[in-house]
Amino acid sequence: MLMLDLPQAFTPLQKKYFDLWHKSAEDVFNAAISNVAKQKMERLTKSFDISGTQVEFNFLENEDYGASCALDLSRNAPELVGEWGSVVAVPNKGLVAICKISHDKPVEFVKFIQRMKHLIEQSYNQGQSPISKEFFWYYQGKFTHIVVNTDATGNINVVAPLGLSTLMVEKK
Repeated sequence: MLMLDLPQAFTPLQKKYFDLWHKSAEDVFNAAISNVAKQKMERLTKSFDISGTQVEFNFLENEDYGASCALDLSRNAPELVGEWGSVVAVPNKGLVAICKISHDKPVEFVKFIQRMKHLIEQSYNQGQSPISKEFFWYYQGKFTHIVVNTDATGNINVVAPLGLSTLMVEKK
């Protein structure tokens, strides 16, 4: 859905306007994505020691455009995309949590999800304009859902998407 940013509010922009402008949906969305890239994002990167492993946590925040920035992470924040992509969580329209995935640190994303799951759920439940409590693998411009389950004892289990598992096996 494309939203038009008016001075006092956001409003959905219907396809009939694209036709009036003689623009394709692809052209209008590309222009919107380009405009999002121009917005100032607050960025925070912090490393935490989790069970002897340094895990890097990255956050993008902008009250109105945080979630939109994540739609094209490769263009909007390429430094936050690892060689094997990134884990991305977008609990509300203003916040994005990201963990890069690389050959050198292929499973730190699991610790990231385990540590962030509660915070993402809390941000989803309490934040303005909730989007998702889920985690996604962002790779080559596409998002794939990551299965995350909590067992009866409270352990958080993460199942890597097939494509990511394939990369890990092929490139060892």
